[in-house]
Amino acid sequence: MTVVAEPSKKTVCWSCGSENDAATQFCANCGKLQPYTPADYFAFFGLPRRFQLDATALEKQFYRLSRKFHPDLYARASGEEQRWSLEKSSVLNDAWRTLRDPLSRTEYLLDLAGIRLEEQSRDASDRAAESGTAKQQVVPPDLLEEVFELN
Repeated sequence: MTVVAEPSKKTVCWSCGSENDAATQFCANCGKLQPYTPADYFAFFGLPRRFQLDATALEKQFYRLSRKFHPDLYARASGEEQRWSLEKSSVLNDAWRTLRDPLSRTEYLLDLAGIRLEEQSRDASDRAAESGTAKQQVVPPDLLEEVFELN
C-alpha cells in the first residue's frame, strides 16, 4: 500500500531563517537541529508510506539518526536544542520499534488510514449483531493485495 504524501509543508529554521520542509530534521542551510514537527513514522525516517520496506536501509537510517540526535551531542547546546534532541530520540525509538516489525508496521499503516484492528475482531461482530448495526469492514484493498503478494 503506497499512500500519496501530502504537499510538503515548509518551516523556517530557528537559527538562520532558511526555509525547509517541515519533515526535515536538520536545516539544509546551516545544519542545525530543527524543532520536532509531528509526522508519521515513515516521514520521520524519510520513507514512503507502504508495507514493504528495505529492512537494511531502515536499520542504517535508524543508526544514522540515532547518532545525530544523541543527547550527548547537545550537552552544551541551548535548552531548546537539548529538548528537541530528546524528543526526536524518543520518537525515533518508537518509530524504529513500530516499523521494523511487519505486524506492528501493518497495524500502524491501518491506524494511519483510520482503521482499528479491534473493529475487525469477533467482538466487533458480536457488538454489531447485538446493536443491529453493520460491522465496519474497512481494510484497504491495496494493502490486502500487497500483503497477499508478499505471502
